[in-house]
Amino acid sequence: MVRRCIVHAGLPKTGTTALQAALSVMDQPGFSYANLGHPNHSIPLILTYTGDPRRCVGYPRVEGMNALAGRVLRWQIGRRWQKALKTPAQTLILSAESLLTNLRGPELATLLHDLRQSFDEVRLLVYIRPYHDLVSSLWQQRLRRGVADLKITSQPYRKILEPGLQVFGRENIIFRRFSRKDLLQGDLFADFCAQTGLPDGALRDTGTKFESLSLEAASVLFAHNLERKAKMGHAEARAVEERARLTAVLERFGHEKIGFSEKLLQQALQRRAEGLDWLEGVAGFDVRGKAQSVAQPIDSAGDLLRLAEKHRPEVEEMLSRAKPPAGPIRRALMRRWL
Repeated sequence: MVRRCIVHAGLPKTGTTALQAALSVMDQPGFSYANLGHPNHSIPLILTYTGDPRRCVGYPRVEGMNALAGRVLRWQIGRRWQKALKTPAQTLILSAESLLTNLRGPELATLLHDLRQSFDEVRLLVYIRPYHDLVSSLWQQRLRRGVADLKITSQPYRKILEPGLQVFGRENIIFRRFSRKDLLQGDLFADFCAQTGLPDGALRDTGTKFESLSLEAASVLFAHNLERKAKMGHAEARAVEERARLTAVLERFGHEKIGFSEKLLQQALQRRAEGLDWLEGVAGFDVRGKAQSVAQPIDSAGDLLRLAEKHRPEVEEMLSRAKPPAGPIRRALMRRWL
């Protein structure tokens, strides 16, 4: 009996959270999803192979831990990790979208060495979202974190993937294009089952998903972040709370899709051309994709601010009806718009 380990390594913005939630409740003979204390295995694996909470970049609760708390957490994770490696199941599945981002080459090599002590085959599974589809999602993520600019970002693919290629070898990496037309049956769960050997239908959607913002909602959050940036004296904790409350309301507001103008997209694409060329050579498929046609493409900050002003009365009304009841924070939100 060949024992296998499948390491699902994202990339981010490819439905990873939904997959992890489905895997964590999976009950399939011959398959085991490692129980490392959380459906997302990023933190457990980063801590196990670096020993340093500060290396858990993007996970502030762990990144800011003191040394003692970090050692205790690492000890707890270590016990779970050893148990996972000894699973009697034929196939062990891991899922950690930050693995390649946060572990360096030697650390990845140690991880692979440990896995090969217990498994005959170790494969890395990587989903890649096409560039033109990815940029609006990354921009929304930055908005939710309080950023107020039109910087179109992507991922430094070569920096992220090259150490993994060197350690695992291209022959042991499965690259999949994250788009409806390329996924099996147009469905991520069905595609993941096919790539890992799980029976079709073994994974069920648990309802865990990232709610996309509409263009109208994004314009309002952009205006709020911009105004908040101009008043830096405001306590950061309170600013985060304000933004979270506003975002919760905005997730139910508007209907237009977010998209950038051709000019902004091409400028950003030129800066990323070398990395995208490299990735296409490695993955063997187009990773640029095509920009979706939207009714109101964003071309400048002014576009967003004008749209925010247009919809301000509607959102103020929604805020006044939202729970918990309107208090000082919500009234402050209304006053500080634009």
